[in-house]
Amino acid sequence: MPTPPIIIIKKKKSHAGHHGGAWKVAYADFVTAMMALFIVLWLLSSSAKVQQAVGGYFRDPSGKAMQTGTGLTGTGENLLLAKQDMGKLKAELQKSIQKMNDLDKLKKNIEMTVTAEGLRIELLESEKGTFFDSGSSVLNHSGQEMLALLAAELGQVPNHVSLEGHTDAKPFTGKASYSNWEL
Repeated sequence: MPTPPIIIIKKKKSHAGHHGGAWKVAYADFVTAMMALFIVLWLLSSSAKVQQAVGGYFRDPSGKAMQTGTGLTGTGENLLLAKQDMGKLKAELQKSIQKMNDLDKLKKNIEMTVTAEGLRIELLESEKGTFFDSGSSVLNHSGQEMLALLAAELGQVPNHVSLEGHTDAKPFTGKASYSNWEL
């Protein structure tokens, strides 16, 4: 009988497969989190002067807020009137608004609230454009009348005035190069 053929099996030994490098991303996230932790711990143990300096950087990174007119943060640091006086000022403003001719149209679009920062006066637009015409940054007649009234009353107060504004999300279909973002 013929001899069976001899079969030799050779197994190649190879290293484990290449795992990509996902461990590098996890390690980088860990190192970043540790760095953030140590910065927070350092800030907590630093002096009040250093904490204010770091906080100032995060409020105004470019350091130009005072030059552009946005230095007032509404924190109430410069309030010279007491909170009780703010209530009195609110009552006086409401009396002046009651005397206006177009009161019915504007009454529901003005909200006054005494807050920790002072007196917050919110002029709310309606869909018809109460203070501004749609797509315009120029006050209409009602807006001019309201602003003149507020200026007359607030001009007598020694406090600083901070103004904020925004536009709605309704797309403006005027000029092609002019949108709500520019407004």
